[in-house]
Amino acid sequence: MKKIGLFLSFAILLGGCASYDLQNAMRPDNRRFEQKLPNMEAIFETGKSVVSDTSVSNINITSVQLNNEFATFFGREVEKNLINMNGPIKGKLVLDPVYFENKPNNAWLFTLYPLLFIPPALGVPLNSYTAKWELELNVFDKKGKRIARYSGEGSDTEYLAAYWGWKDPYTVAAFESYKKALDKIILQLQNDIPLLSAKLK
Repeated sequence: MKKIGLFLSFAILLGGCASYDLQNAMRPDNRRFEQKLPNMEAIFETGKSVVSDTSVSNINITSVQLNNEFATFFGREVEKNLINMNGPIKGKLVLDPVYFENKPNNAWLFTLYPLLFIPPALGVPLNSYTAKWELELNVFDKKGKRIARYSGEGSDTEYLAAYWGWKDPYTVAAFESYKKALDKIILQLQNDIPLLSAKLK
């Protein structure tokens, strides 16, 4: 009976974990660039060099163009901040996830039984996930010639914890680290927009 009480108390505590609003996270900020690229097609696909752990199936990476939250965010970022959508398409922006991993850290679980669930009740995490991405963006003109390549890495650690953690730290870590890697690429590309635009005729 005591174990049941502890379990119920624990379940109530985890009920206070925050939910991640993925729909809102897929809305990019307005970067307000002074100049944008001409109209281009945004493509999210993977190459042969993708490395990942077994949990990669949770984000559905395949060897073809994708339609998932990562592709959606990239497409929205391109349309909102990087290109002028008026006029004919002058080329392609191809984003390739070169590397992805999302590793759990379950060492926190060792605090449960010896101390009768007290640490988690005080906010000590139950577990955490650390996700890492390496992305590569290739810029192609309308003839298929690559005119630029950019790369960026991002990592993020999120926790499952009472009061302040997430209900699904795996998803949060995966998406937030992806956004960090993509942000690094966009900041690099921003400086080259005038040069790239001159080549995209």
